[in-house]
Amino acid sequence: MKPPRQRKPTVKVKNAKARYRRFLNILPDAILVHCGGKCVFANTAAVSLFGAASPRKMLGLDVLDLLHPDFGAFVQQRIDAAYGGELEKIPEIKILRLDGHPVDVEIMAMAINYHGLPAIQVMLREITLQKCSSEAARSGDLSGSQGKPQLQGALSGPSLG
Repeated sequence: MKPPRQRKPTVKVKNAKARYRRFLNILPDAILVHCGGKCVFANTAAVSLFGAASPRKMLGLDVLDLLHPDFGAFVQQRIDAAYGGELEKIPEIKILRLDGHPVDVEIMAMAINYHGLPAIQVMLREITLQKCSSEAARSGDLSGSQGKPQLQGALSGPSLG
C-alpha cells in the first residue's frame, strides 16, 4: 500500500502565508512563536524588544530562558493551559533581553498550528511607560515632574549598538 501523497500548497496558500508573515513583521507589538519550547518565529518588534541583532538570533532559543527566573514555573503552567485551548493573558511579567536586562511586558498567548505542529503564538507589549505612570500617580506626583528622570532611565535601557 502506498503512503498518502501530501498535497503541495497552492500558489494562493503560499501567497496568503507570505502576506500574513509580512503583516506580522509590521505590527508594533512583539510576536513570537514557539514550538516544543523553542522560538521558531520572531517579528521585527520582538527582535527589537529582546535586543537581538536579527530574527535569526532568536530562532532556537528556549522561551523559558527569555523570562526572568521568577516567572518560569508560572509561565510553564500558562503554556500548558494555552496548548489546552485557553487564550492566556498575563498582565505583567518580566522578560530578559538577550543582554540580561529585565523588561516589564504584558503577554497574550494562544495555541496555533505552525507548519503542521502544535505551537504557541505570543504577543508581548512593553509596559514600562504605563508602569512608571501608575507608580507616579500612586505616589501622588500627578505632575510627573519627579517621575520624568526615573521614566527616562527606564526607557533608555542599555544601548543596542
